[in-house]
Amino acid sequence: AKRVDALSKGYRRRLLLALALLTPQPILILDEPFDGFDLRQTLHVMDLLREVAAERALILSIHQLKDAERICDRLLLLDAGRRLGLGTLAELAELASAGKADLEEVFLGLTA
Repeated sequence: AKRVDALSKGYRRRLLLALALLTPQPILILDEPFDGFDLRQTLHVMDLLREVAAERALILSIHQLKDAERICDRLLLLDAGRRLGLGTLAELAELASAGKADLEEVFLGLTA
């Protein structure tokens, strides 16, 4: 048995995620849930969070816009604490006059 502080960053993140998922709360708030994971682990955690989202609400703080686009159905975009927009990717793209843009293009359009 290892102490938590002796675990690698990736294993510590997995342990924290497991503990969060064990809570019976109706809303789960996760800050940077994919930090410390490689691509395969990130995709696995995304699948797991989609399953969890079928039963309870998730609020995720994610700085990697590609990851946010892959996992979130509604987005709140912030820039330096300022609200840029709230809605689906399609709604935010319309707000940014970006057509069928990805989330990175939408963000850049809203911060231009």
